[in-house]
Amino acid sequence: MSENCWQQDWIEEKIDEVIRVNLVNIVRIDMTLQEASREVKARAKGLIAFADKYLGVTPKVSTAFAIRSQALTFLMM
Repeated sequence: MSENCWQQDWIEEKIDEVIRVNLVNIVRIDMTLQEASREVKARAKGLIAFADKYLGVTPKVSTAFAIRSQALTFLMM
């Protein structure tokens, strides 16, 4: 999140870097590099949607309203 970069290629590059750094752990759990890459990339699919919806240099109005609405709904329970 600190990089503030959410393009698909960048995310996949970072995933590949982490997989290479953790090769020993991946082998230890009896998983191939391809399996690890596929699994983590599948789990990361929501990152771009999350970033589009919630992250930005300035607060996003639609997000602020959604959070307020959720808080009010919770309080009414």
